[in-house]
Amino acid sequence: MTDVRAGKISTAKNFVFGEDLSSQADGLVTEFTIANAFDEGSVAVYMNGLRQQGGIGKDYVEGPGNIITFIIAPDVEDIILVDYVKI
Repeated sequence: MTDVRAGKISTAKNFVFGEDLSSQADGLVTEFTIANAFDEGSVAVYMNGLRQQGGIGKDYVEGPGNIITFIIAPDVEDIILVDYVKI
């Protein structure tokens, strides 16, 4: 599997699917750490099975580094999964 975006080519070994960030949720924290630095724009966040919208004024923003920041802190019961292309 390859991904071609903006002149970048990613192979299957660079894709991460379903990384579970749920253990970081406590109802207060908005910054979540992803295991690897990611290709900007490649992150897909799912909370309780629903795809979240990324971007300023939406559900979360990317960066810097391997951080995503939610606008509203996820609850301790929320299941948070992310897909992304690692760099």
